[in-house]
Amino acid sequence: MDLADARETPTERASKTGWLPAPTSPWRRALRLGVWVSPLVAAWLLHLPVCPYAIVLREPCPGCGLTRAAEALLHLDVERAIAMNPIALAVVPASAWLGLEGAVLYVARGRTKLNEPVRMTIGITLCAALAVVWLLRRYFGAFGGPVDL
Repeated sequence: MDLADARETPTERASKTGWLPAPTSPWRRALRLGVWVSPLVAAWLLHLPVCPYAIVLREPCPGCGLTRAAEALLHLDVERAIAMNPIALAVVPASAWLGLEGAVLYVARGRTKLNEPVRMTIGITLCAALAVVWLLRRYFGAFGGPVDL
């Protein structure tokens, strides 16, 4: 990298490489976040499946039932949430916290804290727990067997 390259703005550098520059204002970051999240919200409101695993393979994925469990928890129906996914009481609030914190920090500062050790440990632990529950449900019929698609 020579001296001329060091003086380039991110926009000039991005135009050479073909990548979009990172948004510099909170409004632009909020717009970018909205563009990514709005299709998921629309699919949820229209009751369309959003899981590519279940759509392609027609099999319940490790997180199967979590969206319905989150809806049940929003309606304070804990029994239904646990029936959908037995670890929903841990996964849904932790995922909501990580997602909301990440979104707020991204919009406000342009970066998140999701790569910090504590947050990574929480995420990895929850993914491992989902995998264990999925294996027990799928192959051993535990927790009432797989959730209907």
